[in-house]
Amino acid sequence: MTMGGISENTAFGGKDYKEETYDFGGSGRKTFTAAFDGFSTNRKSGRLTVTGKNCAIGKNGGASPAFALKTAKVGGFIGAFPTADGVTFARIATPSEYGGGVIYKDAVAVGTDKALYRYDENAGAWEATGITFTALPKIQPYFDRDGRESAIFFGGKVAYYTVGGTTAVTANHCYKNLGCVACDRIFFADDDKTVRFSGVISKDSFTDSADEGGKIAFPVSSGLRGICALGKYVYAFFAKQAYRLDARGAARDFSAEEVPYAGGEIKADSPVCCGDKICFIADDGAYVFDGTHFTNFTAESETIDFSATKSCRSIGVPGKFLYEIVLAESGAGQTAAATRRIYDTEAGTSAEIDLSLENACSYGDFAYVFSGGEEKQIVFDGSADENREYRLERENEDFGKAGRKTLRKIVLRGKGAVRLAVTGGSNSAVYTMELDEAGKSVQPRLSAEKFSFVLHLKSGARVSGVKAEYSAFGGEI
Repeated sequence: MTMGGISENTAFGGKDYKEETYDFGGSGRKTFTAAFDGFSTNRKSGRLTVTGKNCAIGKNGGASPAFALKTAKVGGFIGAFPTADGVTFARIATPSEYGGGVIYKDAVAVGTDKALYRYDENAGAWEATGITFTALPKIQPYFDRDGRESAIFFGGKVAYYTVGGTTAVTANHCYKNLGCVACDRIFFADDDKTVRFSGVISKDSFTDSADEGGKIAFPVSSGLRGICALGKYVYAFFAKQAYRLDARGAARDFSAEEVPYAGGEIKADSPVCCGDKICFIADDGAYVFDGTHFTNFTAESETIDFSATKSCRSIGVPGKFLYEIVLAESGAGQTAAATRRIYDTEAGTSAEIDLSLENACSYGDFAYVFSGGEEKQIVFDGSADENREYRLERENEDFGKAGRKTLRKIVLRGKGAVRLAVTGGSNSAVYTMELDEAGKSVQPRLSAEKFSFVLHLKSGARVSGVKAEYSAFGGEI
């Protein structure tokens, strides 16, 4: 066997790999090898282009389970977030305190009835606090001078719950559920063009003052779409404008400046903080903002018509932006299916997911969802749910060459357990493999004009590379 040339090719995922060609003694039948350093969903050079569900692709092209649901823990010991008879939780918070070497987490929840409940661990029962919101609230952690944590609720009014059981309404009016915590102050929408703020480390005081509380009105024509903290600033988002509020120091020293934004109309309630970035949905795509630049990260790869969005939901935690879009109905009696994604703000990659965000929320660095009758924490550690499918797919691959071919070998690199299904014509083969970085191979020896591949990932699995070897008649492709 003599090795032929190495040439760029348009097969197997686009012009994105090096192909090695081997000639079997001039017989005309040659073996071709295509190797990829990871995966891509948008034809990135050197990566295998795939579609998938619930699989995240990292910065280096490695694929792993995008998320999993685990029991939300509360209390001073390992305990599941308690359930409540007849109440579905739409939002929760787990403010905590440290004592005696143990982190104690309280359980606080807002039901779909918009009422605020707290769990009395001594009584072993939920009790209503008497506070009811007019909008499902956003919730953020806040720390008093003594370090005690409170959960701040923004939902038609501003309220708080402090570790130990204290609840109170601190502002009777809040425009929708727009608000955030930054610079030891609480900020919320006083109306659709005005942001009100509290005194420093003073969650009860919003009285206008040169040094403490006050408000700032923005010179805009459209209403507020979101308020988010990022670093030392607070950002106010309107339909097609964004403002940066420097809220350090005394209130008299506050300043606001417009941040240039040239994108589409921002969807109401979509801006969320994702650690060191802010993400939101507009009518021309989904955006990530780093404090200086706005980037439409869906512009090149997404097929969704964002301008037809009927409703959307979004939550953010450090490094992750989860969003859900429902498009307007295409015809009488037709209901559009929801499209759901996780965007990794560090890797700059997106994954399609099947997790409904209807009763999902974030609190601090944690994301939660009410699923299967109980509260779950959404984790992004590569683990997988037993009853959820995590897969990558490539269909009808002809390797850029017409005619019948024989798929001789597939090599996968990575770690953990995977299941590979290969189909060629009317024949198929399924392999279960335990991967390592040296590579594990299978030999399908299927003959067909086109092949389809489905790779299923198990909990903890990560696939970092793939190579396919096939033989065919003819010269280099």
